[in-house]
Amino acid sequence: HPKINLNSIIEIDNQRHGYISNKWGKHIPIYLNINNSLKKYKSDIFVIATPTDQHFTNINNILAKHSPKLIICEKPIVSSSKDLEKLYKLVNECSTKIITNFPRRFDMSLNIFKEEILKSNQKYHFYGTFNKGLIHNGCHMIDLIDMLVGPVSKLDPINYNIIDSDYFGKFLIKTDSCSGIISNVFSNKLAIFELTIFTDKAKFEIIGVEEKITINFVNSKPTQSQDFEIYSKKNELPYTLNKSAYNTFDYAIKLLEDENIYRDIKLEQYNVNKIIFDFHNKFIK
Repeated sequence: HPKINLNSIIEIDNQRHGYISNKWGKHIPIYLNINNSLKKYKSDIFVIATPTDQHFTNINNILAKHSPKLIICEKPIVSSSKDLEKLYKLVNECSTKIITNFPRRFDMSLNIFKEEILKSNQKYHFYGTFNKGLIHNGCHMIDLIDMLVGPVSKLDPINYNIIDSDYFGKFLIKTDSCSGIISNVFSNKLAIFELTIFTDKAKFEIIGVEEKITINFVNSKPTQSQDFEIYSKKNELPYTLNKSAYNTFDYAIKLLEDENIYRDIKLEQYNVNKIIFDFHNKFIK
C-alpha cells in the first residue's frame, strides 16, 4: 500500500526469525520485545498476531509505552468476556483506535455487495456454512452477517457438540431485520465459507473455494407461464479477498481519517464479540 511502510516486526521466538526474514524481506528489522522496537520506531499502526490468550496483555503492553493511532488485532480480539469488558473500557478511555481484523468487512467487493443488499426493502432469510469452530472461525461469519444483514441480536444453538473447546452444529442467528441459520463442519482439510441471503430484490451468494460473490436479481416481469417473480438475472462481483491485507490497511487509513467510520465499527465489533462470548459463557460445560 503506498501509504503504509512496514518498519519492524516483534517476535520472541528466535527460531522464527529466518522464516520472517524470508517472507517480509531481510531489510525489515526483527526485535525480541517491544521496548527495543520503540527505541527506534514510533509506529502509527500495530498489528497483533499472537495467540489469543496474549492479545489483551499485548494491547496493554503497547499502550503502556506508546500511543499509536491504531491497533489491528487478530480474532478473537480477547479470550474471555471479562477481558472484552476491560478492553472496551480501555478503548473508550484512550486515544488509540482498536479494531478486530475481520478482513471480509474491509473487502472492496463485499462492501459493494453490502450496498446492493441495502437496496432491498425486505430481507427474508439467510443461511451460512463454514469449517472449524464457532468461536475461532464462526466469528468471521457472524461479523459478516452483522455487516450485510443487520445488527445481530441473538445467537442460539439448534444442536451442537463441543470439540477441542469449540462448538460444532447448527445455530439460529437473529438480526434486527430477519433470522437465519449457520452451521459448521469439523474438518481441518475441507475449506468452506459460504453464505446465502434472500431478499425481495435478489438472492445474494458467497460460494465456492474463492468465495465467489454472485447476485441473482429478481425478474419482476412474469411471463404467461410464470405467475411468480424469480431470481433470474445474474451478476458477479470481482474476487478481491486475495488482497485482504491491502484492503484492511486501505480501510484503516479511512477510519483514521473519519471518526464516524471508527465509531460505527467500534460499536458493531463490540456487539459481535459480546454475542459470541455471551454464547460461550452460557453453554460451556
